[in-house]
Amino acid sequence: MGFFENIKMALISILDNKLRSFLTMISIIIGIASVIAIVSIGRGATNNLMGSVLEITNGQMIITYKDEPVEEEEENPFSVQTTSSDTENIYVPNQIEALKNLPGVDDVILVNSANNITASYLDKEVKGQQLSTLYKADLLLKNAKVVQGRMFTETEFSKGIPVMVIHEKSAKKFFGTESAVGKEIIINGKIFSIIGTYQENALAGGGMASAVQTFYIPFEAWVSYSGKQEIQQLAVVPEAGEDLKKLGVRVEETLDRYKDTTGIYEVMNFDSIINQMETLLNTMTMFVTMIAAISLVVGGIGVMNIMYVSVVERTHEIGLRKALGANGSQILLQFLIESVTITTLGGIIGIILGLLGHLAGSALVDYTLIIY
Repeated sequence: MGFFENIKMALISILDNKLRSFLTMISIIIGIASVIAIVSIGRGATNNLMGSVLEITNGQMIITYKDEPVEEEEENPFSVQTTSSDTENIYVPNQIEALKNLPGVDDVILVNSANNITASYLDKEVKGQQLSTLYKADLLLKNAKVVQGRMFTETEFSKGIPVMVIHEKSAKKFFGTESAVGKEIIINGKIFSIIGTYQENALAGGGMASAVQTFYIPFEAWVSYSGKQEIQQLAVVPEAGEDLKKLGVRVEETLDRYKDTTGIYEVMNFDSIINQMETLLNTMTMFVTMIAAISLVVGGIGVMNIMYVSVVERTHEIGLRKALGANGSQILLQFLIESVTITTLGGIIGIILGLLGHLAGSALVDYTLIIY
């Protein structure tokens, strides 16, 4: 009996015992579909998280400051150190100028911010919000879009004109259905004119981002709010292809060389954080995939068991084939081909179900699932 004749006989046997064949294949179907779905979700979640981190950081290297040197502890890239708000002159103009001229640095971003501010308009007040400065318009436009009015102009940035862009939710709290553009609100006793409202993009506007609506003003307008010229935080934008670790060392050395304080500066390298997060997520995905793959092993055992039962049930057929001249190897090949046919059909169905699950998952979640 030829190879294709064996496949034909295997398909006839499967069709003659549809329920038994399906029950044999079901663990293989579930196993393969589960592996495809888990890998797809895991890879998609990893890429989504990496994209979110990159969007938040905008490729920047964040500088942190400590008031006094402390004993070195085991490095933990997930720990975030906050800038001391009580220290005067954490950063000075000489440091900023030196960083801008440092090889490998594309730009230096300056940031001031205040939490739990109270903004008022006539008899209305909104408390617990955040005020933050913008050094350049595109720093906000990468993660948000202007829905009313406009963004700051170069003149407003350079001269520190007291204008403001507010979140659309804050605008509704203050002005309801009226346009916020052209209105004036008071923060810390200072008047700021609203020139636009913004809305976060889907990637950047998660639950935390929508809970606190930030008021943005030009960096130089910080004096209008606080009454003093200061730089609370800064971030370095590296040039493309620059070695972030080596650049971080040069940045720290430059800041220490021109500092007016006794504290120390450290660079938060998000590249290493991203790599560790990706490794962690990949490990978790692999672990769950291995668990799902157990069902494939169980399916294989199920196929062996069913084929063993099939041999016992078909002793008359085996005897008839031997009587017609078939040897033991040919009969063994027939049953092996039948078992391979069952597992192949189960694998095909599992792949189809896995792809359908992938498409359904992509339609239900906010990020793209990936199969590779």
